Amino acid sequence: MLNAHDRRQIDDPSVTERTVFVDTTGHSSTDFALTTADKLDLISAGRMAGEKFLAHWDWQEWKDRFDRK
Repeated sequence: MLNAHDRRQIDDPSVTERTVFVDTTGHSSTDFALTTADKLDLISAGRMAGEKFLAHWDWQEWKDRFDRK
């Protein structure tokens, strides 16, 4: 059920274009015993994804394209 809700949001281009997707390959969202190396890997992946997103993000362009005021 959670995947269906997520999929509905991700299928909306106005949402997709303002979403930072972080590669979490090899890690489970229910792994509550992450090693320090795992945590650092996820932090690094998040940082890289955020930097990539922000390097190209244009808030005004997004608002204009999707008719947001």
